[in-house]
Amino acid sequence: MRSTSPTASIIRAAGVLGVATLALALTGCAQTDRADGGRLSKIQGNVSPELDMLALRPIDIDNRMYHTWDVNGRMMWEDIYSGLLLDRPSRLTNNPTPW
Repeated sequence: MRSTSPTASIIRAAGVLGVATLALALTGCAQTDRADGGRLSKIQGNVSPELDMLALRPIDIDNRMYHTWDVNGRMMWEDIYSGLLLDRPSRLTNNPTPW
């Protein structure tokens, strides 16, 4: 039978204890039965459910989009009239105009 020194057994015990502590630390703690019924995870998933952006609700986003489409459409028709020379002439000319 092999005899071991007391320091070697202390080192071995400390190593085993260290490995066990490391394994316990890596596994962590888990709670399987939550008292809130899962409401906390729903809140953490979406803290502000009524907002799509930082400060805009879905209706605000829709209003902005429809306003943008309306303004862009009116500006497009104004550009078409200018391109086809159907708009009112400029008043910067020296010659009199019928307008």
